[in-house]
Amino acid sequence: TIDIVNSLRNFTGLNQGRVKEIRFQEIVATVKNIISRKLDHIEIVESYDESIIQCNVVGINQVVMNLLTNALDAMELSGKEKKILKISGN
Repeated sequence: TIDIVNSLRNFTGLNQGRVKEIRFQEIVATVKNIISRKLDHIEIVESYDESIIQCNVVGINQVVMNLLTNALDAMELSGKEKKILKISGN
């Protein structure tokens, strides 16, 4: 539960200002932790470099959350047994 609380603090921006330099994988890790229950039985393949981006952390967290949840919803509708979520950003 501590991981989820920390992820929610990162997600809502309680620990950051408006614009911050952050690694993309930190954003993805935060969002994955928040929606971890939806990720059961889904293989996740991640491929991105360790670039630092400057962004509104709260805004980008919301964008990544929406993209991942939309992808998960689409997978559920597909009816396929094996589900693979690919996250890339090279």
